[in-house]
This record gives sequence, C-alpha cells and structure tokens, in this order.
Amino acid sequence: MKIFSSERLSPILVKELRQGIRSKLFLGAFLVVQVLLFLYGTTLLMSDGFRGDSSSALALFWSALGLPLLILVPAMASQGIDKEITGKTLDLLLLTRISSYRLVLGKWASVIVQSTLLVTSALPYLMLRYFLGGIDVWGELRSFAILILASALLAGITMGFWATKVNKLIKGIAVLGFLWFGPYMFVILFATRRGLGGMGAGIGLVLWVYAFIALLMMLALAASRIGPPAENHSTQIRILALVTLGAALSIRGSSDVEVLSAVFASLILAFSLIGALSEKVRAVPRLYAPFLRQSGLMRWVSFPLSPGWPGGVAFAALVLALTPWFPAWAGEFRPGAFVALVATFFFPAALVRTLLRPERRSLGLYLVTQVLLTIPFYVWGAARAFDHTSVTYAIESVVGFFPPVALVLELGQPSGYTGVAPTLEGVVILLGSVVALVRVARLEWQGVVSRGSSGSAPAAALIEPQTVISVAEGSLS
Repeated sequence: MKIFSSERLSPILVKELRQGIRSKLFLGAFLVVQVLLFLYGTTLLMSDGFRGDSSSALALFWSALGLPLLILVPAMASQGIDKEITGKTLDLLLLTRISSYRLVLGKWASVIVQSTLLVTSALPYLMLRYFLGGIDVWGELRSFAILILASALLAGITMGFWATKVNKLIKGIAVLGFLWFGPYMFVILFATRRGLGGMGAGIGLVLWVYAFIALLMMLALAASRIGPPAENHSTQIRILALVTLGAALSIRGSSDVEVLSAVFASLILAFSLIGALSEKVRAVPRLYAPFLRQSGLMRWVSFPLSPGWPGGVAFAALVLALTPWFPAWAGEFRPGAFVALVATFFFPAALVRTLLRPERRSLGLYLVTQVLLTIPFYVWGAARAFDHTSVTYAIESVVGFFPPVALVLELGQPSGYTGVAPTLEGVVILLGSVVALVRVARLEWQGVVSRGSSGSAPAAALIEPQTVISVAEGSLS
C-alpha cells in the first residue's frame, strides 16, 4: 500500500516540489546552510571555550539557518505565481479541475516543505550541540518550528505581493525592504520564546497575529490574480480586513504594544482600502448573484462585502469610521484629523472616478493622485527650513484641499497646525468626494443589478474551466 505515494498529494505540490528542489536557488540555499553549519561544527570541536549554549554559538548557529530561510526561500517563493503568468503556462493549469486558491496553496506548501528540508539538515549539528553544551533539545525543536513558520509566513506574503499588478521595480524594492526586516522579526520571536515576558510577549503576539492575517490576505490576493472572472476573492480579503480592524481594537497592553498593533493594522487596512476603492466592476452576473438575492436589511449589510468599487466605498466608510478608536490613538484624532483621514482615501477616488474614462480608472492612477496630493507637504517643509513664513502661512491656509498633507500636519502637532479654516476646507472636500462617489457608484451598481436581473453577460466571462472540460469530453464521446 502506497501511503506516501505522490498520487495522494496535491499535483501542484508535487510539481512545485520537484521543480523547486532541482532549482539553483534551493541548491544554493542548501549549500550555504551546510557550509555555515560545517564551519560552526568545526569551530565548536576545535575550541575548548566555545560551548554549544554560549551567545557566540547561538548567533552563528541560528544565522546559518535564519538567513537562507528568511531571505532566500521567500525570495524564491515570490516568483511562484509570476513565472506561471510570464511563462504562459497558467491557462493549462486553469483548464484542470484545480481552483486558483488550491493552486496558490500548492505552491505555498511546496515552499514550506523546502524550508523543512533545510531545517532537517541541521539536526545532526543540533545533537552535536546537545552532547557538547547540554542544551535543551525540546526548546531548540520549538525554535526550529518557529523558524519554519516564520519562513512560511514571509514566503506567503511575498508570493501574494509579487502577484499584484504593480511595476516590477516597485515590487522588487518593496520585497527587498520587507525581507530586510525578516531576520529582525525572527530575533524578536526567538527572544520572546526565551522568556522576555511583559512587553516582549505582547510584541511577539502582535507580530504573529498580523503576520497570519497578512498571509491569508496575500494568498487570497494571489488567487484573485490568476483566477477566472467568476471567482470572488474580494469578499474574503475584506473579511480579513475586518478581522484586522477587530484585532486592532481589542489588543491592549503597554504603549509600545498598542502603537505597534496600530501601525501594523493601519498598513494592512490602508492596502485593503486602496484595493477596494480601485477595484473594477466585472460584468459577471453570477459573481454578484449571492448579494443580489438578499432582501431588505441583509442586502445593505452584505453590500460592503460585494466585489467592485461601489461596495468598496461602503466598506471604506465602515472601516474609517472605526479607525480612530484604536487604543494607541485614543484622544489623538481631533475632528480635523478625522476629516483629513477619510478625505485622504475618498478624494483621490472621487477624482479618478469622475474625471477619467472607465477604462482608465486603475490602481496606478489612484496611487499617482495620492502622490501628487502630497507635494505641498514638501514645499511646506522647505519653506519652514528656510524661514519663509509667507509661503508656510499660504500653504497652511489651503492645506485642507490636500487631505494627506492636512492629516500629517494634524497628527504631527499636539494641538493642531492652524485654525478652523483648513478644517472647513477639508469638510467641503470630503462632502464633495462622498457625493461624487455615491452618485457614480449608484449608476454603476444599477448596471450590476440590471445585468443580474436579466442574466446577460459576455459569454467569455461565464465560461469556466470545468465547462470547457465537460464540453470537450462530450464532443470526444
């Protein structure tokens, strides 16, 4: 009986594992681990004072494992989805009965197995440390488990982020910056396991919670990147964003823990809101059928979770209304800061939706608009540096028309940056943005409802891989 036969495993996992183990990157990571561990073992045996439980031994031993697992393996995983798209092999995979989410999970699972193989190769050196230094074997095995889990989290996050429709240069810089903090995060988790307690335990909990939420969100994002138009992944991503919001509202502790929780939650929620406000409406009736079948109150409750930017506007309003209640920001958000926060997300979306044609309303233009709205902040900073009070006063007088700048100035000053005029300007910008978004979203949603009631949609949008296979099998028979 073939208990561990490859037929019992996911075909994507088997395929990716076979290709991954043969790749030059995995071979290079394996050789780096073995060379560093060999140097560690040789030094350990040749030195009388070099004990297995000393700080020098710990630094060398865990660096030999941590650097390849927390940098090389996630870097290898980041190419998992993109190479299928650029290699034009994705269509063949989607014509099977494997869903896009299972495909992404198979690729991610192969990375976990490769990380486990790298860690397993260090077990002989662990036994050497035990006999020479009398270390706690079970404690070291728990550290191995933490290392594998941290590598899996980093790999899943980088895989999902690399699958987004963003310029490769920007994605490369972001991934390198993210992986730069990977070893530092593991050091915090490793130190937490060794009994820091208090603030260290709280920071470790915050890291695990938000890393796990970001992992699930990025895997869903990668699945949406390669899935057919009829698959709904937007609802799952928004539910995870609401879980992030709930975690930020409930995590309490020291001031450092609350601030770190608020920062991580703000980053995840900001990406979620930007994606929701710039998401396209797909002409696929079955995608919106579960939401259109609801009646009365349930339709209004489920509307913020519906795919497309009209539901994204309601979702953003719900999240932004609760954001100032984070424990770390209690009492920090004044009315002017709250108005600037909401307008920071809504004003660029209103400009893009009302001034541009539908085919040009993309995520890139939304981000470009956000960047352009921050230009007065740099002018304001330069004017203050060179003591140009007239320029500084002029910018502060009209800063309400630039919500990102107003938000930074409001949060940067203990009692606000100026009088009520910029706040009134921000209110005008916010109300105009809300009215414009509601008007355009209503027209867009009426089109969705009419298509859903008539059942009309482009034929190509309704064709799924299972349908193609069924038709092919029928024609052959």
